[in-house]
Amino acid sequence: MTNKVIHEITKTLINSPTTSTSEVFEALRIWGESIFGPGEPTRLIERAQEEMQELKDAVYEGWTDKAVEEAADVVIILTRVPGLWDAIVQKMNKNFDREWVVRGDGTGYHIAQDGG
Repeated sequence: MTNKVIHEITKTLINSPTTSTSEVFEALRIWGESIFGPGEPTRLIERAQEEMQELKDAVYEGWTDKAVEEAADVVIILTRVPGLWDAIVQKMNKNFDREWVVRGDGTGYHIAQDGG
């Protein structure tokens, strides 16, 4: 299958109103594997860090369209992690049961409990 065909199939799938978020994540993972080859975990982390730095640099100018685009780049790279969407759902269900220390700057930390 050519890259053009892979692009078109993925584009159609992720733009469909009936595609679930988990299906979008899986489509992007498959797209990345098809276009770039299997992701070596350490290199994927390094690549995400490169994009995170671009996001950080862009945010110094505010939440501009450029910053949002850089945030999208980070997420797109992270979709290469197999099972990521399911892990996000599982992690959020765990987070709902936690107690939080709110910092007042839009962030917080969970209070350590037995089992993490």
